[in-house]
Amino acid sequence: MGRGNILKLILLLLPCGASAMTLSEFLRQVEGNNQYSQAYQMSQEAAVERSAAGDLELTPMLSLSGSYLDDKKQPSNFGLNIKQVKGAEYNLGLAKNFSSGTQISVFSKVGQTDMYFVTPDGEKFSGGTGALGVSLSQSLWKNSWGHGTRLRWEREASLMQAEKGSFDLQQRSLMIEAETHFWNYVASLELLKMREASLVRAQKMEAWIKRRVGDGIGDKSDLFNSQSLVESRRLELINIHDELTSLEIKIRNMLRLKPSQKFPDFQGSLDGKRSLAAFLKGRGRIVRLDSYLSYLEAKTKGSVAQEVEDGLRPDLSLEASYNTNAFIDKGDVKTGWDHLKDTDRPTTRVALTFKYFFDSEAKLAKKSGALKEAQSSRLIAEQKLVESETSWSELNRRYEEMSKRIEVAERLAKFQSSRAKEESEKLSKGRTVTSNAITAAQEADEAQLNVTNMKVEQRKMEAQGRMFVNVESLEL
Repeated sequence: MGRGNILKLILLLLPCGASAMTLSEFLRQVEGNNQYSQAYQMSQEAAVERSAAGDLELTPMLSLSGSYLDDKKQPSNFGLNIKQVKGAEYNLGLAKNFSSGTQISVFSKVGQTDMYFVTPDGEKFSGGTGALGVSLSQSLWKNSWGHGTRLRWEREASLMQAEKGSFDLQQRSLMIEAETHFWNYVASLELLKMREASLVRAQKMEAWIKRRVGDGIGDKSDLFNSQSLVESRRLELINIHDELTSLEIKIRNMLRLKPSQKFPDFQGSLDGKRSLAAFLKGRGRIVRLDSYLSYLEAKTKGSVAQEVEDGLRPDLSLEASYNTNAFIDKGDVKTGWDHLKDTDRPTTRVALTFKYFFDSEAKLAKKSGALKEAQSSRLIAEQKLVESETSWSELNRRYEEMSKRIEVAERLAKFQSSRAKEESEKLSKGRTVTSNAITAAQEADEAQLNVTNMKVEQRKMEAQGRMFVNVESLEL
């Protein structure tokens, strides 16, 4: 067996641990496994389908019906000399509403009627009937050429965008929460290493001072001071372990990991800066997503107000219909069908219908209420759009300021670390008191902790870029 094959075999036999999980991989896992994320995605799809369902009224509708009658009621509706009526009727219809406001229906009807007379020989009359017709109606004012339909389309489009945006906002908030947990966990791992190293240094100092006290050349107060430092480091270590456990539970819930499943090995650098605009797509004005939702809500309320106003307008509608009326003595359903197109007994109808709502308090209140609600939403949207621009510029300003603060804090931590090292060496040579060395060590740890916390905050700040979108047009 060659050396290369032996190496491959060794790699195959090695225990397989969980691979490191980066931030992007973690967010993909959350998006794919978390049921909140799945629900938000399905809700966005449902919003699109609800909008499409609004045109259900424009879908052609087919109707089929059949009926049978056996009436022995006395006296009969057809006369005193009728003892029984039997009949059958079959209807076929097709109706279609158009976006122009036109309604067209076509129907056909065939039937047979048998009437039995009150006579000794039970005389019977049979007749076949058939009708074929078409009817049309058109609004000449309110929904002329589809004006009302276009208003409905505008409202449904705005509502669909608002609903999608609402669920998108929840999805983005979930991703920000997930990223926050990620960076908190990564930072806690670094803090764990720092706390463990601090505890080791404190224990070394304690052991050194304890030997000096045992040799009679040390002060017991220095020993108590060093022991206090050790216990404080242990307390900090317990706290960071508790924080890690709490974060692990939250992350397991987000990824839907069972307690028996291995926790992922997170890999992320707190030093990796990202652009705040990394989540923006397309071109146009940069707005905060919740402000954009207010804009869409204002558009929807504006469309509703227009629909309310249109619905209260006077209407003049035209209705026209034409149908044949075939009647065949001693016929049946078949003969009625055969003579369906006979035009010797047609019915023609043309009508104009005028409708008008009087200016009552209810009418004026409905119109005024919808208009005020639209104006209120518009004012809120305009204010939020102004705040959105300020929010984006303020986020960028704070991000740049944080970068400057991190640079200064890193230099400070470096100096504090050097000072603590020098104080420790001076203490070992008996050239300083223990309290100075302990204070220097504490300040060095606090300085490094401050740097880590600042970097975590900057990573979280970058995640806030998810809350902004590019919008090409914002016209209210």
